[in-house]
Amino acid sequence: MKVEEEEEEEAEQSCAEGEEEEEEEGKEKTFEKMLDYLKEKRDAGFFKSLSGLMQSCSVLDLNAFERQNKAEGLGMVTEEGSSK
Repeated sequence: MKVEEEEEEEAEQSCAEGEEEEEEEGKEKTFEKMLDYLKEKRDAGFFKSLSGLMQSCSVLDLNAFERQNKAEGLGMVTEEGSSK
């Protein structure tokens, strides 16, 4: 009985691994199609706009955000956004 359970468990694991591999292959094919499309169209505007977007974005500092919200709630913030 124990051998059957182990075989069943191994079959389930190999099935799950197969699904993960198929998913990865699907992602790779999708990215290849996207890259081929961009190469074919030579859409430099896409890359320029993406580059501009990446440069204009900043990482949100959640600690600073929460401190700012607390300070505003307590009325300790001037119009410039700094503490009194």
